[in-house]
Amino acid sequence: MAATWNSSAVMAVCRKFTGAAPAKVTVPEPYLPYVPDPWNGILVLAEAQQLASANEYREWLLGLSSDERIRRLYLRSPDNIGVGPWDDGSIKLGLLAMLPELRLTEVAVSNAVPWSWAKGRSNQNPTEEMQKIAAAFWRELLTAWRPEIRCVVAVGKPAQSVMTASEVKTQIVPLASSSRNFMGRVRWLFDPDDLLRHYPDVQRATEAVGIRLEGDKEFHNKVFFACHAVSVGRQKLANALKRL
Repeated sequence: MAATWNSSAVMAVCRKFTGAAPAKVTVPEPYLPYVPDPWNGILVLAEAQQLASANEYREWLLGLSSDERIRRLYLRSPDNIGVGPWDDGSIKLGLLAMLPELRLTEVAVSNAVPWSWAKGRSNQNPTEEMQKIAAAFWRELLTAWRPEIRCVVAVGKPAQSVMTASEVKTQIVPLASSSRNFMGRVRWLFDPDDLLRHYPDVQRATEAVGIRLEGDKEFHNKVFFACHAVSVGRQKLANALKRL
């Protein structure tokens, strides 16, 4: 558990919002962000966990106690905490391409919407109600936590909307969703080898993160997302880190 907050205070916020969870969510407990020690002040937020289909993670989560669900991101390996685009390397690749000297082990990670919902076996995007309650959750969590956040990297529009509504007191660096569906719509417009020639920092980051074409069906999507991150996010991230 991160040493940067009052554990009782942040757990109390999570318990409060367990009772105020949006309707029809898979698991009512929101969860604490994963904050490593040491922490470099960068908080990365994806959108929401995907818990529709029966899988090892979902079954593991449903078997936990309520307090364990709140602390879920701390109960697994740091390489497999339960934030999909972080665990699969997509966001790691984008961050390292933007900031090659970054230590990924010092980045805090979570999802902006700490709930999930589904129709049948299909994951659904966070509703407006979920985003509204998520913003209230983050507002109270940040008040209890009082973190020294240098910047928030918000991946996907829901993450950006939630953090803007939460009135977080730091700069938000917005990036597009790294999801397969979103990236797949546009990445076919570019040849990945050509992109890597034009974005050498992405090429170096794939080697540093250990992402390779062989055996990774999402390699092209990850490369395209990282090039997007460098193109639209690098200067914003650098400016945010210089402000403090």
